Amino acid sequence: MDFFYIGIIVLLSFIISILIRKIYAIKKNHQRKLTELYQKLALLNSVTKQDELKLQLNQDFSTKIENAKLRLNEDIFDLQMDVFRKISEN
Repeated sequence: MDFFYIGIIVLLSFIISILIRKIYAIKKNHQRKLTELYQKLALLNSVTKQDELKLQLNQDFSTKIENAKLRLNEDIFDLQMDVFRKISEN
């Protein structure tokens, strides 16, 4: 009868050791995947920041072009008015 209990204890110890190894393997795999996800997140954040900077530069560039067009139109209008004044004076 004692051998029966010893056998059960040995079997349970064996099962527990297998479960502990499985848990360790799952934990290690989880840590590896988590590290990969953090690396991907860091990459996505850097790409997002670069895209935001490019978008801001593009918006600034568009604003400057619009301002330049307005100034150019004002200058053209002023030149036309000067030409018409000179023509009307002569």
